[in-house]
Amino acid sequence: MQILVFNQKYVETAHTLEIRTGLKIQKGEWKPERGGAYIIYGAEKEVDNLLQIKKDLGCIFIIMNFLSLDEIKDTKYGKLLRQNICLEQDIELVKEFTDNQQIPSQMIVHEAFQNKNDGERPIDFIYYETTELKHLFTDPSIKSVDFKDKINYSVNQLTSFLVKAKTYISYKQNDWVNINKALASGCKVISCMESKGMMELYDPYVTFQAEINLDCVVIEPDYDQFQKTVITYSLNKYLYIVKQIYGEVKKTNIDSPTGEAENCRIGDNGEQAKEKDE
Repeated sequence: MQILVFNQKYVETAHTLEIRTGLKIQKGEWKPERGGAYIIYGAEKEVDNLLQIKKDLGCIFIIMNFLSLDEIKDTKYGKLLRQNICLEQDIELVKEFTDNQQIPSQMIVHEAFQNKNDGERPIDFIYYETTELKHLFTDPSIKSVDFKDKINYSVNQLTSFLVKAKTYISYKQNDWVNINKALASGCKVISCMESKGMMELYDPYVTFQAEINLDCVVIEPDYDQFQKTVITYSLNKYLYIVKQIYGEVKKTNIDSPTGEAENCRIGDNGEQAKEKDE
């Protein structure tokens, strides 16, 4: 079994999965094997190719889904999901996929490498591509950054912004990759309202609001505890699926604040994240 990454946006979380499981990220030209099993990030970019490989070689795909239900319905991508196994972060969406969409699904939390900064954080608020929030930052004393204007999903650049920011604001639902990355970078997080199950899971770590208010009291980040609770919950869910398909995989801890993602340097010193067998 291998991990395939067709969208560089997800390369960091793919690398944390590589460390957690011991499975390797495919490098170079992919040559699928008949009956082979693959964990896929960015499958929406290779739908036609994956459908054909599924038909010709009978491969098993575990697909990391990042799209909403509206983006999936009545599409070839939805057909691909129904023929394989879907890992999805939203608890309610997992239930909807399984009960009503005939998509075999399970829960996963997309992890990020921890990057600590105990020094100065000159950026007050950081957010992503949200014109609805710009009116909140008319006060010139507030330093805010829309990182969509600054980077194109370079993991290293995103890390460099987040470790300098006090608070990440999430204004769109199902923004868990960025929320998790912000928590791992030591940011406080303010989020729009999410599904009930997800808000209960993240309640100790994220401040949820029906309307974004910059003056509210925001929960302090605690990524160490987040790993012990939310990430452990996720591991117990998705590792069972991987084991069913592949057999026993190793379960490891990332106990270094830095790591190295594929083609990207993470943290200040770029040291490889350590592994510790449980």
